[in-house]
Amino acid sequence: MNDASNKLDIIQQLTQQLESKSELFQLLEKEKERLIQTLRLFDGENKES
Repeated sequence: MNDASNKLDIIQQLTQQLESKSELFQLLEKEKERLIQTLRLFDGENKES
């Protein structure tokens, strides 16, 4: 029983790590999109001048 409990704890820890990595990845994706938009605006301004 103790072995199963330990395995469950490990699974829960790994799940939490995965969730936090997923949240971080989503934040990075949003930041990437924001940077792409900024670059497009900047590129558009350069082409106009």
